[in-house]
Amino acid sequence: MEWPPDILRKATDDFNDSNRIGEGGFGPVFSGMLWGTPVAIKVLRLKNESDFNERMAQDQYKTEVAVLTRFRHPNLVTLLGYSNGVHRHQQQCLVYEFMPNGSLEDQLDPKTRKTILDYTHRLNIMLDSARGLVFLHRAHIDMPLVHRDVKSANVLLDAHFCAKVGDFGLARDIDNGGGRTSKVMGTSGYIAPEYLHGQITPKIDVYAFGVVSF
Repeated sequence: MEWPPDILRKATDDFNDSNRIGEGGFGPVFSGMLWGTPVAIKVLRLKNESDFNERMAQDQYKTEVAVLTRFRHPNLVTLLGYSNGVHRHQQQCLVYEFMPNGSLEDQLDPKTRKTILDYTHRLNIMLDSARGLVFLHRAHIDMPLVHRDVKSANVLLDAHFCAKVGDFGLARDIDNGGGRTSKVMGTSGYIAPEYLHGQITPKIDVYAFGVVSF
């Protein structure tokens, strides 16, 4: 669903800094209210479309929309829509369901956590995350979808600490024999050894999930 720019400006008080709740690879993230529903709005910051990093961000934006309009699952973050030209410099943005407990990374950091996760919470978060990843890997039998950036910052938590996998900008379809790339992208510390050599299979998500679980 494409949201009119004026609706999103009103929802965030014209993207007021008081509503800024984070900073992602795309750009800033703002909280807002749409028809009484809390949302998170991620703005794609573009200054120079000829710049390699910004072209890459644009590609990731398109991939995120493509994945989340194709797939819905209780353990994948829900994309509520998108819009073009809503911010001060006409950037695009993505509108998501609001996850009030932030990310798993937030909850593990003593400086940002809102509560101390007990064993049961941690186990359920891992089970939820695993269900989301299994769904991606099995959604199309002939063409698994590999996330490629599984990490604690991309495990988002709702009001009940149910986990949902987010940030699909690096996701890629592969055939059952696996895929290859000359551009290894992801987050240091979560990258599987075979992926460093350009090999892409669902196993690289499993490796990263293991790092998150550890």
